[in-house]
Amino acid sequence: MEDLISKKELLELTGISYGALYRYKRKALIPDEWFIRKSTFTGQETFFPRELILRRIEQIQQLKEEVSLDDMHDMLSGDIPETLTLTHQEFMPHISVPLAIASKQYVAENVLGFKELLALITADAAMKSGKTALAECEQILQTLLSVRTPNPGDRLLGYRSSGVFFCMVAAGEVWIGADVLKVIEIDLAERISALKVFVRDKKGDEDSVDTIGIVENNSIDQNINTKKGGDHS
Repeated sequence: MEDLISKKELLELTGISYGALYRYKRKALIPDEWFIRKSTFTGQETFFPRELILRRIEQIQQLKEEVSLDDMHDMLSGDIPETLTLTHQEFMPHISVPLAIASKQYVAENVLGFKELLALITADAAMKSGKTALAECEQILQTLLSVRTPNPGDRLLGYRSSGVFFCMVAAGEVWIGADVLKVIEIDLAERISALKVFVRDKKGDEDSVDTIGIVENNSIDQNINTKKGGDHS
């Protein structure tokens, strides 16, 4: 089950106002699909994916003193910056994926294109979550480098069954056996946004760049038990 946070708790935790929250929505800084209406004992209430919304509010608060909300939309959107490139020296020191593992999965050139960067920043999030082993992160790299360019809504999903790890890129419902354990779920649009913010910081002030922020869906380490044996996350 997805880990959600109520609108009331979100406003209390982040200190933002109701008006600011919906201004961010109007500016498309927070996707409409993150506003989830659910019935409660007090009536209809709005909830959000906890980790995604907290990370997005943090990004907005970090950037709002330096860029306009319109410019921020371009940075935080999941639009595919296919022309983006960085060198090994610019990118690899800021992630936890070992170069020896990374270089086995793509042509060992000095310049990393968008697909390589997205695969690496996603594997980095998986490693920093503490939920995946090094060999499993290598498998994540293989998967992301072999699939098509991500579409809006795509997620990296990692599972274990009888001790064997496997992963996929998917949007919408995914049906998996009832005894399969979901290990990790990472929103690829959020990873693209994190990559854009990294590039902006890199161009603006190299000394300000430390490590790339991570986020993962907290709906991990749960047995997937639905009446049809599916994953509805």
